[in-house]
Amino acid sequence: MPSRLKLVLAISAAKSRAASGKGKLRVSHASGIRGRAARAIIAGTITLFLAPQPGKARQIPPEETQALQARLAAVAAPDGAQLAKALGVEPASKEPPPDLAQNYLQDLGNLDGRRTSEYLLEWLAGEESAAAEVASPEWSLFLLDWDGGRWQALPLMSGYAPFTVQVLPRMNSRQRLIAVTVFAGQTRIPYPAIFRFHNHSAGLLWDGRSDESRYEGHNQGHVQFRVEQGVLQMVADGRADPGLLVFSKTGSRGFAAQSTYHWTGNAFDPVKTEYTANRDFTLYRFIAALHLRDFRTAYSLIDPAKFLETDKPTPEAFRKMMQDQFPEFLDARIFKAPESGAAENTFQLNLEDKVYVYTPSFSGGPPFLLTGLGRQEHKPEAE
Repeated sequence: MPSRLKLVLAISAAKSRAASGKGKLRVSHASGIRGRAARAIIAGTITLFLAPQPGKARQIPPEETQALQARLAAVAAPDGAQLAKALGVEPASKEPPPDLAQNYLQDLGNLDGRRTSEYLLEWLAGEESAAAEVASPEWSLFLLDWDGGRWQALPLMSGYAPFTVQVLPRMNSRQRLIAVTVFAGQTRIPYPAIFRFHNHSAGLLWDGRSDESRYEGHNQGHVQFRVEQGVLQMVADGRADPGLLVFSKTGSRGFAAQSTYHWTGNAFDPVKTEYTANRDFTLYRFIAALHLRDFRTAYSLIDPAKFLETDKPTPEAFRKMMQDQFPEFLDARIFKAPESGAAENTFQLNLEDKVYVYTPSFSGGPPFLLTGLGRQEHKPEAE
């Protein structure tokens, strides 16, 4: 697991937090919390895990733009067919091809109201990256614009990872926004970048990977854009990466997260994050609450009578049980949820001299309350 700097910011829990299992837990992002932080919500607390982020949007070298501009000089009319012929690509279509590993031209429509379509060009370098996990040709994206007398190549960005391009709903008659979303790594975390097209020029306006960005992508995620009540919104969903309970990044265990952002004119700022309740989400909240010694929240996540096996359960009895029988939950420990234990929702704690394997039981749900917690001790596997 990558090294992480852990910061815990305790927030007063609302009285309704125990009822948050009705499907989703909603959280409004606290003001003043900025930077590269994956925010995980633990029923009344916010845990911040500062983690390394992938590189920022890569600029296209000027000489590559100049070489493309020389090709465009042969086209003396605002004609898409001539443009495609000069570039040696198939005629432009409204949708990208199924296989993006090729040069292609996409008709984006009339973006600026000047009667001529703008085009997206993917231009491959034809070389493979030795540093990439899966060798793939480097691509460069250009916006091709007819300025009234010639075609000009407006550079957007370059990269290796899979990507999508979307023209965002019109919010300003003088400009259009274009979103390029790159899916990074094997976990396909989406990282959007917003470009502004205005007066025959295009430039990067906001980068989800920049240090100033408050965007947090989710594993195996997606990003979509919409306008609601006159506000441009970005909705990012996927699988949460909480940190205290580690799930396989490519497996089926874990819980879903959906974050909503509002466009402020030059950035997408977070508004809320919702987590879909399931058994793994209950486990995470339970572990996180005990990590903070928040016994009250942890108690709200159990069925007291069944978990404590008594007709007269009390919060104090629960506290004593966890302190005496499960003291490891009160330490700074990182638990693991193996994919092989998905059916029983088992999880484990790897120590130097032993391995604890836990088998929880749950009520129906949501809210999926814990009704029991078994533990077995095993020897570590020999390396």
